[in-house]
Amino acid sequence: MILHIPHSSRELGGHIELNREQENLGYLTDTDTDILFDGTFIRFPLSRFVCDVERLRVNEPMDGQGQGIIYRKDCYGDSIIRHTSDEEIYKMYDDHHRKLTLEINHQLAYFENVVIVDCHSFPSGASGVSDYAFCLE
Repeated sequence: MILHIPHSSRELGGHIELNREQENLGYLTDTDTDILFDGTFIRFPLSRFVCDVERLRVNEPMDGQGQGIIYRKDCYGDSIIRHTSDEEIYKMYDDHHRKLTLEINHQLAYFENVVIVDCHSFPSGASGVSDYAFCLE
């Protein structure tokens, strides 16, 4: 089994600047998923605001809302100031998926099947859910 933890980081690494940084990170970070799960895991070390490794490489529906692999808009519809080129972000994306593929192939060398669990957390309470839904509208 491989645990995929794509959105647990709040780290921006100097790649971007966000207005209302803490609020945005609070909305879209899967807080503590990297400590809730134990086992073999692949974790993306940066916030999804820098690069969302769960988005599709082509025909990503969220691109139209500025929240594809490369986020252009935050939860409030504000533009994100980017300090890293799109090319470098796509390299991060590809590197992450290469690591995931290597781990899958490694496990397939020992096991007939591999299960990948996509690890996320969800806000508690009804207001958290509606806040999160707002962010993705």
